[in-house]
Amino acid sequence: MKYYQFIDIINQIYFNDLLISDQIGGIRKVMTLKDKINILINKIFKTTIDSQIKKNITNQILKSYKLPNKLIKFFYAIYESLKNFKFLFKKNNDFIGMKLSDIIKFNFKDSNINELNIIDIGGNSGELLNIIGNNLSIPKSNLTVVESMDFKLKGSSSLNYISWDNKLIDLPDNSIDVFIIMLTLHYMNDSTVDNLFNNIKRLSKKNSIIIIKEYHVINNIDRFIVNWDHYLHYIINAPKNLLINDFKNYIDNLIIYFKSIDYYDYKLKSNGYKLISRLNRSLNKFTGFIKDINNVEKIYWSIYRQL
Repeated sequence: MKYYQFIDIINQIYFNDLLISDQIGGIRKVMTLKDKINILINKIFKTTIDSQIKKNITNQILKSYKLPNKLIKFFYAIYESLKNFKFLFKKNNDFIGMKLSDIIKFNFKDSNINELNIIDIGGNSGELLNIIGNNLSIPKSNLTVVESMDFKLKGSSSLNYISWDNKLIDLPDNSIDVFIIMLTLHYMNDSTVDNLFNNIKRLSKKNSIIIIKEYHVINNIDRFIVNWDHYLHYIINAPKNLLINDFKNYIDNLIIYFKSIDYYDYKLKSNGYKLISRLNRSLNKFTGFIKDINNVEKIYWSIYRQL
């Protein structure tokens, strides 16, 4: 039995603190599901709600694990307890943009940075790409957001926008230096991922790089945490007049394709890319998921270069 499989079984049986001896020696705490939920809730809501409400949310989420057939009921109950709060969270795109700009500069230190062509796949409004472009003095004509066919841009943008049908990204061959794919791949099935990476292979200039941010999912606890990460963010952004059926529709339409780090490493190696750097969720040195105890979603960054 794999170590993570053993921990998964423990988490499914107990919801209290446990101690276990690791292979190296000494005693360390193994986080239970309850621990992970508390970390997730504190990370998302910070100090905007009091400890008693957080405790109630934790209990509702734990109940949904034990009684998955009543997920919608618990999901809606959390929404009802929070719908009168105003959540004004500051996005961290400035920080991410600064970090990614430094990564791009480092990897193209022998190139004219302001001539690079960058695309952000699943880049939404293009805010992050705009920040990178401004940091690196790259003209807007060299910055492209690729979005799904049903994406509707709110307002206007000076960036290039391309809609794709999960088959073809309509750009010239050998035209792109940097691909950014941030928390987008987990919405794609295997066939769509293959099509995307085939497009990237076709579009790549020599020595191009791919920057990926994703979840590392290997067991049922990982899946549960990532699902609730999505559910809680949905509640934060939801209107104040939703009905329980709206939450049923959301869950029915939310399809997440859970993958591990190794899956994308293998796929990109097959398409002529080599892993050159692995970073943690804060874009610093990656030391593994066990040491980063607050990273309960197991978020990581990977950077690949064309061979």
